Amino acid sequence: MNLLSDSEFLQLTPAEQDEYLRLLETDLHAWRLTGNKRQERAHILVGKTDWLLYGGAAGGGKSELLAYHAHELSMKYPGHRSLLIRTALPELRRSLIIRSQVRYAQLNVSAQLRSIDNVKAWWYDNGSVIEYGYCSRDEDVGQFMSAEYDFIGFDEATQFTPYQMLMISGRLRTSRKMTKLGVRTHVLFATNPGDRGHTFLYRMMVQATNGGRYAVVYDVSDGFDDPDIVHRVELPDDNERLAKLDIPHDPNKHLVIAFVPSTVDDNPHIDPSYRKHLSMLPETERKQKLLGDWDTFTGQYFTEYRRDLHVVQPFEIPPEWPRYRGIDFGTANPYACLWGAWNPADGTCYVYRESYQKNLTAAQQAMLIRELSKHPNGKAESITSSVIDPSTFSNVSGLGQTVASVYNSLNVPVTRAKNARVAGWQNLRRYLQPDPESGEPKLKVFNHCENLLRTLPAMRHDNINPEDIDTDDEDHAVDALRYLLACRPYNEISRRRKDYQPGAEGRVQKLIDKLDRSAKKRKW
Repeated sequence: MNLLSDSEFLQLTPAEQDEYLRLLETDLHAWRLTGNKRQERAHILVGKTDWLLYGGAAGGGKSELLAYHAHELSMKYPGHRSLLIRTALPELRRSLIIRSQVRYAQLNVSAQLRSIDNVKAWWYDNGSVIEYGYCSRDEDVGQFMSAEYDFIGFDEATQFTPYQMLMISGRLRTSRKMTKLGVRTHVLFATNPGDRGHTFLYRMMVQATNGGRYAVVYDVSDGFDDPDIVHRVELPDDNERLAKLDIPHDPNKHLVIAFVPSTVDDNPHIDPSYRKHLSMLPETERKQKLLGDWDTFTGQYFTEYRRDLHVVQPFEIPPEWPRYRGIDFGTANPYACLWGAWNPADGTCYVYRESYQKNLTAAQQAMLIRELSKHPNGKAESITSSVIDPSTFSNVSGLGQTVASVYNSLNVPVTRAKNARVAGWQNLRRYLQPDPESGEPKLKVFNHCENLLRTLPAMRHDNINPEDIDTDDEDHAVDALRYLLACRPYNEISRRRKDYQPGAEGRVQKLIDKLDRSAKKRKW
């Protein structure tokens, strides 16, 4: 196979010429994914899932993975059909077509790049085809409705609408002959965070997998609007154990999905100056393209949230720390209960447990909370206070008594939570903000509180009242957190906190301060 002729090269745009020359400089004797462990991890998981999301920061090797994977399938399975797609032709040509032209010429791949009926594709000697498509509007999906593919790869997937992603993914179909050869239909979404498809992929693939910690099995037998999660499978950290992992599922009704996050630092082949230029972007774009932060998006309410700052490994809560519970009631919608403990030394609240479930009666919720509020030895925790959604003091829910009274009768004593929404959200934001001195926030969440961690960063501003959050979002755990933190408002723990030197000097100063406060309270 020949490289581009001079006339073909001159037909490229300046940006495409730069990309072509950069790829030519690559010393490539055999096309392998080497050096980028996240890229290798994604390549392992794409063979075990129906949908895989790979990406985060710019420069993570996303287009390279798409091109490599489609080529590998085409060589391995004669007659294999792949679709690699973007929203616009110029980007498609620059990111995927030129890349493949250079790679195939370097490797002497037995394939020809042809355009038939305005469709550009690689036609392999073994009958395999890699088609390149683009789809900028929802109406454009019609051009793919009569096609069938064994593999579909979305390059910069968040630039597509959810409708486009679902409709084009619906063209996956293979034959019994190909199935016997080992072909399995699947989709690979490669992208940076942000843009119009961000929320869809974030909710279905980032949140659900707890940022890539699990593979998730959805039951899609009744559609994909709000599928139930059948189970989650924790993914091992090292790639060798990951390669041996089995994800049990029913191929007739289950959709297996996974997410592999990436940052610019994962790619050892990236130009060092590239990172510098990404660091100069506006804050939201910088977090997305430099840090690969999926928890940041336009319209986000809690922009202060950062997984690396706010999520911690569980530890045993000291017995002297005061403990509280915040409860948001629900039946058809999930109820949420959060347990929080405050460190008396610095005022940090640690959310150390959650309960989140729908279709439970008030009595079932109370009994579950009571059971969970026990030490390993079976002894009940000492709870300073439990606050609950104020509506439960008037909501009888057909019981003849209020929900709050049901809780109280089952030895889960509750009081009315503070329900000032905007003030409550501002208090929560203060807890999320890093302390100016220590750089640490006053809110930490144990990493097994998955529903809170899944929904907290996804809250959006309300369209009518931007000071409030959009109540159409899944806000149950976040409401419970608002109630919990209002038990000890930030301004109170901030005034109360003072650091003392260790040893006798610090104890003396603490005693002097205590006497001073007592003196100020005396009436003369």
